[in-house]
Amino acid sequence: MICLYEHPECRMEDRHGMRERGLHGINHFGIRVADRQAWESVLEKEKVPVLYGGPISWPHSTSWYVQDPTGWEIEVAAWDGDIV
Repeated sequence: MICLYEHPECRMEDRHGMRERGLHGINHFGIRVADRQAWESVLEKEKVPVLYGGPISWPHSTSWYVQDPTGWEIEVAAWDGDIV
């Protein structure tokens, strides 16, 4: 279980607007899955849209970028051979 909260005095900034102003912030958080096939089955069964046209292959992993119901981006990563 992951529990997150927003500080009531903080406000959401558009990440692209922040970049234009030379600022950096948290754009998403990531979680790791050990069973790629099980994760892909969940995506298909639940019809979860994957951002950026589908999974992204990185040098040592594959990442799926999805959104929670409020629009926050979440990275779900499967490491090649489940080795970090």
